[in-house]
Amino acid sequence: MDNTLFAESFRSWTEGLRKKISGEIVAIDGKTLRGSHHKSSAKSAIHMVSAFGRENGLVLGQIKLDEKSNEITAIPQLLRTLELSECIVTIDAMSTQKEIAREIREADADYVLTLKGNHETALEEVSWFQDRGLWEGLRSFGMVESLREIDGVITRETRFFLTSIQANAKTFARAVRGHWAIENSLHWSLDVCFAEDACRIRLGYAAENMAILRHIALNVLKNDSTKKRGIKGKQKNASWDHSYLLSLLRF
Repeated sequence: MDNTLFAESFRSWTEGLRKKISGEIVAIDGKTLRGSHHKSSAKSAIHMVSAFGRENGLVLGQIKLDEKSNEITAIPQLLRTLELSECIVTIDAMSTQKEIAREIREADADYVLTLKGNHETALEEVSWFQDRGLWEGLRSFGMVESLREIDGVITRETRFFLTSIQANAKTFARAVRGHWAIENSLHWSLDVCFAEDACRIRLGYAAENMAILRHIALNVLKNDSTKKRGIKGKQKNASWDHSYLLSLLRF
């Protein structure tokens, strides 16, 4: 099956489910399909970059990295396929790049980008940012101080962010916390409920297409309100009850 057309069909279907929410947090992050490697052909495992809409609880789109590519080059391609108007896009430090900030602003969206050691000069100059004019739409800096106590020992971590939103602590905090939805609601579910890392499908476009199928199933199960259960519980219901399964397939 043509993986490009399948991905386009998925995005079109998802947009039909999606509700327009101003300020929706759209988290973007990558995940490796660990079981998709192929030793005999020296093929490395497939890496997928996905966009997850926190408020809608939907996977909005995904793109597979080419073997000689990385997330920095793949994310702009993914951004161009999504409807991001009035959303807040969150991305981790690896992909905090001027080009990605520009792509987000051109999509009529805002960004909250993590700033770490990969931009050492910017990190050191965060109070007086000489290159601020090079970051499209940059309006403010954010800082999060995290405290963790284990067995009476307290550790402190300070993180900085570049953002195009106005200086508003409540909006900023919502965006920073919302970014973890892609780990907790997407990646965790794919591994625990769908055993994605254990899947050994790896030839042709099969691994990428199966990743999209898992995203379809996850979107359907998360947005089904007829059963007050988690993803695994709904999966069991679908295996026991054919009428419930058919209702999901008609979603």
